[in-house]
Amino acid sequence: MSNAQPPPNKTWSSSPLVERMILDFTGCSTLQDVTSLDLSKRKISTLDPAVFSKMVGLDSLNLSNNRISGFPINLGLRKLRVLNLHHNHLKSVATLEQFPDLEELNIENNLLSIADHYIAVYMLPKLKILNGKDVDIRETVQNMEDTLMAKVNEVWNENFLAELKEGMTKAEIRTLEESFIEMLNTQIQFGPDALVDFTNYMLTTLAEKHVTQQTSHLRKPLLEQPSIPVPNNKVQILIQDESGHTIQQTLDLGNGTTVASMVLENEEGAIQMEKRQAEEPPESAVLPEAKKAKGDPESASTSVAAPQTVSDPEQTETKTPEAQSKGTRGKKAAASSPAPKKAVKGKKKTEKSNRVQETEEKKDAPQVDGMQEVGVAYEPVHLLRCHSKEDDPNDTATNVWKCAFEPNPEQPGNSTWSVATCGSNIVCVVDCKTGIVLKKYQHNKEKEEFYCIAWTTLEMDVDGKKKATNILAAAGTKGTIKLLHPQQLLCYAEIKMERKSKPINCISFHPSHPTWLICGSEDIVIWDIGIPQGSDFKCKHKKLLNLSAPGRVLGLIAVPSADFLLAGCDNGCYGWNIDTNAFSKREKNHSLEILLPSKARLASAINEDGEDDEEKEGDMIDGLALLKDQLVASKVACDGSIHIWSLKEARSMKKGPVKEVTIKPVYSLEWCDSDSVYLDIGTWPGCGVLVSGDDQGEVWVYDVFKQAELAEAAGEKGPFKPNQLLPWPESKDEDKEEKEEEKSEEKDKEEQEDRIIVNDVSISSDCKYIVSVTNKNLVCVWQKA
Repeated sequence: MSNAQPPPNKTWSSSPLVERMILDFTGCSTLQDVTSLDLSKRKISTLDPAVFSKMVGLDSLNLSNNRISGFPINLGLRKLRVLNLHHNHLKSVATLEQFPDLEELNIENNLLSIADHYIAVYMLPKLKILNGKDVDIRETVQNMEDTLMAKVNEVWNENFLAELKEGMTKAEIRTLEESFIEMLNTQIQFGPDALVDFTNYMLTTLAEKHVTQQTSHLRKPLLEQPSIPVPNNKVQILIQDESGHTIQQTLDLGNGTTVASMVLENEEGAIQMEKRQAEEPPESAVLPEAKKAKGDPESASTSVAAPQTVSDPEQTETKTPEAQSKGTRGKKAAASSPAPKKAVKGKKKTEKSNRVQETEEKKDAPQVDGMQEVGVAYEPVHLLRCHSKEDDPNDTATNVWKCAFEPNPEQPGNSTWSVATCGSNIVCVVDCKTGIVLKKYQHNKEKEEFYCIAWTTLEMDVDGKKKATNILAAAGTKGTIKLLHPQQLLCYAEIKMERKSKPINCISFHPSHPTWLICGSEDIVIWDIGIPQGSDFKCKHKKLLNLSAPGRVLGLIAVPSADFLLAGCDNGCYGWNIDTNAFSKREKNHSLEILLPSKARLASAINEDGEDDEEKEGDMIDGLALLKDQLVASKVACDGSIHIWSLKEARSMKKGPVKEVTIKPVYSLEWCDSDSVYLDIGTWPGCGVLVSGDDQGEVWVYDVFKQAELAEAAGEKGPFKPNQLLPWPESKDEDKEEKEEEKSEEKDKEEQEDRIIVNDVSISSDCKYIVSVTNKNLVCVWQKA
């Protein structure tokens, strides 16, 4: 019942009495049913957690004109959105942090300073209305945080970094943290005197997060686990939390080996992960035959990583991203999807028995297109959940959209083993070798959702010397670009579109001009982001060129040798000649339209009653990658194929003013028959391996260069099957196998709707690691066996 008010002059001391009275004057049958409660003018000084923690649905609470000075820390009320504390005895807003969903707050006429108002805005990321007025200081708070974060890094690196050592205890880390905070509050003077308390609060918060991130991998394990024998085709994962509680799980990958490290979040932060290979069983023991990786003729070698201590940096509030929605097959349905990056799920066209990975089909397939001879086995080694909303370790609804390996600044053209991922309002950098989340950036605006990321390497002045430094760009729903300095944990610049903001679907840096950032939305804009200067990383950015795109842009490729730009759009593939020496201020139209083979185009060609030209729509190009100079890989959505073709040949075919060019692929690769869209393809230019995910959690791996060699020798033209099909690592519970077989068709349909969709896949330059990101808030790291 809304705005319920109790009878006057009642005493709030006995839990049963309080509960009975609240139920009486609200008319609700249980406390769980109470959504709005008015306790104004009741001379209340405190609230009883035993009662209020049961009000899990409470949305609005009026406590105005009382004697409240704070709240018990275990009050609950996680869904509280509106809180009125007008005219109370508050001296601090610290206890309000337990209400992360607050959108409206009134703290007027309390014993608070202006600094407390800033603290409230900073600690409550969803707060929109404060004291009856719109919150208009959010941007000021964010700018202040960015500036102070740079100073925090500077003090840490100069005074405390050298004190880190392996096996530090909690007490040692806490002592280090206290010294760090004390030095920050002493040395850093920032902002007006009226905001000193806010500055110190922000410094303390940033320092605590920074220490957690810097020391998580150094913490001493709490408990040594005994070695437990497991069958040799399984691996036991021991997950230990701060309380010493251990969860044991054996995972069978279905490829002759097992998952290495599974990373989950918990409230305490650090989780001790240990993987143990079992002792060899007796010769007389009969073990089940290990499954082989699909596309690999031999069982993968059992490679066991060392135990890992994995920590996920502390997070703040995150936005609940849009869930992937179901849609119907067809270009029109897909192109009209309201959300730029919503994955459209549809029914699979074929059963698994008809797919490329089935054993019988592999046996019958010729060596040249099965590629078993040159296939490389990969095994999953880390499974991470690091983009959770509200720090929820069980969050399986957040989409992780993109992943990109970090370039090696010391070896141009190569990557490191670190990979960036983006999903929700979070960007992470993960070490593929250890599975540790090295860096995490979280946008302060709840409605931001990052769809795309891109790396570049800039020559920056560091201590008077030029040093190659990696910069990471991220963009998404808000239509703005964030420029991140991962080493400094700093968002040092934001680029806003000049026109009305539209979601940015893809970004890419120009290979020959590292400061040129190409952004794809409903049009294409090329920005010069400049080079950060000084300790505050100030930089100037400017728009170089605006290109008119015929459709919504989903993928971008810059080809420096040809001064050419390719874009995959929701209605076709288009190209622009880019004169890098003379940019025009006028919006430029495309100079080339590339018509790729597709089932829809073939059906249109043989349909005598086809649509008029004005009503035809081009194919959605949801995958675009540059294998090497002017050798392009592209994927038409829902078409079941990936095509490899020559841009040089396509451009040479253009005659006169006609823009359309129909190309014949050099090679075609067999892909899954699926209705899902926005499933990108990935590679590292020059490595020769192409990767792509599907809507069954699988990763398709193609060794294109070696495949081409064998195809040429054998006179084959394809389409070629993948070298390897990596199945999603799922737990194997033998006790549940029979129950799984007895599931009803209705249950199977529910599971089909809940399937894992791989949104994007990336591969390192040396092909040692493959990373896939999914619609279930999971990042999977695969390692070459």
